[in-house]
Amino acid sequence: MHMMDTKETASTLGRQVRRYRLRQAWTQDELATRAGISRSTLLKIEAGDHQPHPPTIRKLARALAVDPVQLTTE
Repeated sequence: MHMMDTKETASTLGRQVRRYRLRQAWTQDELATRAGISRSTLLKIEAGDHQPHPPTIRKLARALAVDPVQLTTE
């Protein structure tokens, strides 16, 4: 059950990050640079294949000017 929850959370996070990134009309490269993470990590996050640690979620939220909770809920 825990694995399913983690996968679900990663999937939600990926969709939300992509949605907010597209609202800014940024490429993945732009968001990765602004958040201080690698593009490959961002690709995995947006695909729902990677559940980042809380500090990475905070970096993404800060770059996107949203609350971290907005990235983890739909």
